[in-house]
Order: sequence, then structure tokens, then C-alpha cells
Amino acid sequence: MLYGPARPCFTYPCNNQCMARRMGKNILITGGAGFVGSSLALHLKGREPGARLVAFDNLRRRGGELNIPRLKTNGIEFIHGDVR
Repeated sequence: MLYGPARPCFTYPCNNQCMARRMGKNILITGGAGFVGSSLALHLKGREPGARLVAFDNLRRRGGELNIPRLKTNGIEFIHGDVR
């Protein structure tokens, strides 16, 4: 585990590690439907099972749409969009 076992935080102001333990993680992967992005998303989901992962992609390149069912079956959200 990246931050170690969960334990209560008694520091104020709370540091980043403490916030991550209390709130859970949200991870956004841009280009998440491509080969590298989808592989990264699946790896992170295995490493951080409690994290909320979102794959964001514009689907401009062919083949990216084939990875969407694999992402969804592993509990990774997909958003079709463009950051430009």
C-alpha cells in the first residue's frame, strides 16, 4: 500500500497522506481508452482497489473504443470528451 495502514489523523492542518487515507482516491487518466492509458488504468485498479478511476478519452484514434468494455468490467468509469 502506498500510504501504509489506515489510522486516524490527529494533525491539523491535515497533510496530503492523511487526506488520502480519509477520503479515498480519485484518479483521472487522460487518453484512458488507448493502449497505454487502458493498461495504466487496469494496473492502478489492481494496485489501488478502493480508488475511483476515470478514463477520459476523445476516441480519435481507431481501436480505443475496443478497450471500453474491458475498462467497465473492471470497475473503471469512462468519459468521452476532449480537453481542448
